[in-house]
Amino acid sequence: LEDVLARRSRKAAGEARIELVRRRARILEEKLGNPDAAASALRELGADAVVDAEGAASLVRNLRRAGLVHEAARLLAQRAELLEQRQAPATEIVDVWLEAARLRLRELRDADGAREAIDAALARAPKHPGAQGALAELHLERNDLAAYAKTKLRQAELLTGTPAAEAFVEAGRVTRDQLNDADGARVC
Repeated sequence: LEDVLARRSRKAAGEARIELVRRRARILEEKLGNPDAAASALRELGADAVVDAEGAASLVRNLRRAGLVHEAARLLAQRAELLEQRQAPATEIVDVWLEAARLRLRELRDADGAREAIDAALARAPKHPGAQGALAELHLERNDLAAYAKTKLRQAELLTGTPAAEAFVEAGRVTRDQLNDADGARVC
C-alpha cells in the first residue's frame, strides 16, 4: 500500500498530492512504525509541509521520533517565520515559537536557542502567559531563582483562576524558601 501511495502521490498535484503524501506518512508512522520514512515522505511536500499546521505537526513529531531533533527545531523556526510573513495571528506564531523553545530546552539542552525562541515569542506577545511560563522554565533550568520567581509573578498576573493562584504560590514559595526573602514572598 505504501508503494502504491508513493506512486500515486508522484503523479498527483495540489491538494490531492498533499493528501496522498499525508496518508502515506500516516501508514509509515502508525502501521509500520517507521518515523524516519514518514518524515522523509512529508519532506517531499517541501514548503507545503511547513505551511500546513497538520503537516508541520506530523513532520515535527516524526523527526523527533526519528532522533532528528535539530531538524525539527529548524522546521519550527521556519514555520514561525513563514507565519510571520503571511501575517498569521500573533497567538499562532507565538505557539510555534514556544514549541521550538520547549524542544530546544528539553530535548536539545540548548538554553541559548530556547532563549532566542522565547524572545521571538515575547516580541510578538509580551503579555502571553505561556511565553512568560517558558521564560520562567528557562530561568529555572539556568538556576536563576530570582529571575524565575519574578517571571512566575509576571505570569501569575496574566493568568486567572487556579493557574494564577498556582503561579503566585510558586513565586512566593521560591522567594521565601530559596531566596530567603520572607517580605518579598508576602508580595506574592
